[in-house]
Amino acid sequence: IAVALLAFLLTDLLGSGSSIFVDRETVGVIDGQSVKYPDFQRKIEEAETFAKMNSQGSLSEQQQNQIREGVWRQLISEIALGKLYENAGVAVSPEEIYDMAAGEHISPMLAQLFVNQQTGAYDRSMAVNFLQQKNQDPQASFYWKNVETSLVSNRLMEKYMSLIQKSCYITKAQVEVEKAKRANTA
Repeated sequence: IAVALLAFLLTDLLGSGSSIFVDRETVGVIDGQSVKYPDFQRKIEEAETFAKMNSQGSLSEQQQNQIREGVWRQLISEIALGKLYENAGVAVSPEEIYDMAAGEHISPMLAQLFVNQQTGAYDRSMAVNFLQQKNQDPQASFYWKNVETSLVSNRLMEKYMSLIQKSCYITKAQVEVEKAKRANTA
């Protein structure tokens, strides 16, 4: 009986449901890369702080769940798509970020952030002033870091999708061959 009991306990302990040999720090694995709990939790806290800054209040349970899911999707994007971007040579320079914020090609996201209250239109001077002052104010610096992360992520996706779309080209000869195949009947 003792041997059977010991075998039962060892089987349970060493089985797939074991908690002794499991890495408790790993939240999940994305594309072969482990995501550690402290890193994941830090990103959630940053996202919650950013959301509170935007909403000027506390977050509901549903909003917190949405933030957790959003952070996980962002990690998937950073890890999995990051390798694709790197292999394709797609990047966003600091000059390009400035151009999206206060240059000629304003990001729609930033166009909503820097709106003149009287005119209701994008105010470039507000954006430039914010970018100049962000280093003196830790809260503004934190806010900009999150906005910049989102800008870069969106811009990388735009560039990569544009690269994919422009690399797919069908010649007139291919179109004619396809038409001829579809016109033939058995």
